[in-house]
Amino acid sequence: MKINFALPNTRLCIVITIRDNKRTEHLMPTPPNNDMLRQRMLEKRIGYGEIRAVKAVDGDSLANQMTRV
Repeated sequence: MKINFALPNTRLCIVITIRDNKRTEHLMPTPPNNDMLRQRMLEKRIGYGEIRAVKAVDGDSLANQMTRV
C-alpha cells in the first residue's frame, strides 16, 4: 500500500527518513506531489518506504537558524 504524505504549502520542507534504525532529516524544496517526492528521494538513493514524515520549514525560523551558525 502506497502512503500519501500531506505535503506542506511552504517553499522548503524537511523529509524525515529512517534507515538501519538511524533517523535522518533532508532539507529540500517542497515537491508538488507525492510522485515527485518519491522520485527526488530515489535520486538520493532513499526508498519511499524509508520516509516517515514530511514537515514544513518556516522561512523566518530557517533564516534565524542560519544567522546563528
